[in-house]
Amino acid sequence: MNDKKTYDSYKEHSSDMSYENEVRIENKMFLANNKMKQKILEALITHANGNIKKHVTNIDIFLENPAGVGDHADLLGTVLKEVKEISDNEEVINVLKKYF
Repeated sequence: MNDKKTYDSYKEHSSDMSYENEVRIENKMFLANNKMKQKILEALITHANGNIKKHVTNIDIFLENPAGVGDHADLLGTVLKEVKEISDNEEVINVLKKYF
């Protein structure tokens, strides 16, 4: 009696590919793609959160020590730019969570 062979990738099977093996390989590929998708989404959210922290810190510095930041004659405009950056990054997070 012949034992059924199972394969983990298309490269291993040569011409001996049964339906069960095709389904098994496709399921593994699907799981790998889902893991990669999750990693990408997590990285994007982490990146946006890091940007938010950076811009919040900049605003804190501007508000606590405005005289120490000589390059920014328009302090209100500078703070508003930082607030818009925070808003943009929060929107990225919201869109990723809503649609993906």
